[in-house]
Amino acid sequence: MEPESNQPLSYDILQHNSYRAGYIAGVLLTKYILELERSNHDELTGLLNRRGLNDELKDKDLSNYSLIYCDVNNFKKINDLFGHNKGDYFLQQLGDKLKKSYRPEDLIARLGGDEFVLLINHKQRSLETISQEEKNEPKVYYMGEEVKDVDIVIPRIAQNLTKYGSAIVRQFEMQNVFTTASSISIVRSRDKLRSMQLLSKAGIGIPKTVFARDTSDFDGVIEQVGGAPVIIKVARGTHGNGVVLAETKKAAKAVMQAFYVEGVSFLVQEFIQESAGTDIRALVINGKVVASILRQSLDDDFRANTHQGGVGKIVHLTDEEKKTAQKAARATGLTVCGVDMMRSERGPLVLEVNSSASIKTPELITGKDVATQIVNYAVLAARAGRHKDRIGA
Repeated sequence: MEPESNQPLSYDILQHNSYRAGYIAGVLLTKYILELERSNHDELTGLLNRRGLNDELKDKDLSNYSLIYCDVNNFKKINDLFGHNKGDYFLQQLGDKLKKSYRPEDLIARLGGDEFVLLINHKQRSLETISQEEKNEPKVYYMGEEVKDVDIVIPRIAQNLTKYGSAIVRQFEMQNVFTTASSISIVRSRDKLRSMQLLSKAGIGIPKTVFARDTSDFDGVIEQVGGAPVIIKVARGTHGNGVVLAETKKAAKAVMQAFYVEGVSFLVQEFIQESAGTDIRALVINGKVVASILRQSLDDDFRANTHQGGVGKIVHLTDEEKKTAQKAARATGLTVCGVDMMRSERGPLVLEVNSSASIKTPELITGKDVATQIVNYAVLAARAGRHKDRIGA
């Protein structure tokens, strides 16, 4: 008996065929995804490979990432002495440790051999902490773990991380954690124009300083600070970086024009001839000068910063210089800071108030344990409940 080819298919048969077709499609899609995953990931470690890293970075804002490039020292010796299998095992273990040590929003890739790249998403880390404010539960996370039971924070923030670092300090402040430098005072001290305004308002001696934006008035700017030579500083800099001595009016205008074209905010200051190449670093803790050194450049450089090759020696401050350092710290709202001054014919002039001043060199030169004094102050102040910053932004 021949089968009836025109007999309609039952619902069960249709359902079975539909399921089978869906299953096959699912298998094919899974295979495709796995193949795609394999093409973007290193087979040995499971990390992103070079192609996968490039794909991940296509739609990302690279300014949100910090790059770490690393390789394994003497990795070839591992292969030579123990064989490639042991070398592969070592790389697998390293890959596993890297994956466990970083967060999902960070990118980790093996470029090949023993070369690895880590891209740390500092923007996402900021959002992690600040997003908790909506619940009135400000929190701070580090390496994916919440930071708890903090009593005191002593901020030491790099210049290029001022915005992010001050945001983290602010997050601790919202938890009523005591900090030796408030977030707002840190931001003030890093903004050279704002700090100069605060110092001037407090009646503290500073070099003649002009801030200008109009290129047509460069001649007037130079004249207002007493004429060439002049000091030109970027508005946000540290360790003597971004500071230029222009010895002639032509040179000064050329530097200012270059900064203007690049969109860099800058200050123009008078050049104090009698103090060229020397300045004073006074470390202030809770309104008291605890250590001071005289910094001297070794060559013709007008900057005395030790980061620029200058050397230091112990200096005994006059009463006027001590009072100036104390007033400068108070004007910027910093209880722990470094005040940089220069001696001039009209008295001490403050150049900068540094919220994260280096204490290493002053400690080595003076023999004083400044770090312990900072900690002792912080403990006493935290117990007393000093949290408020009374200086306006």
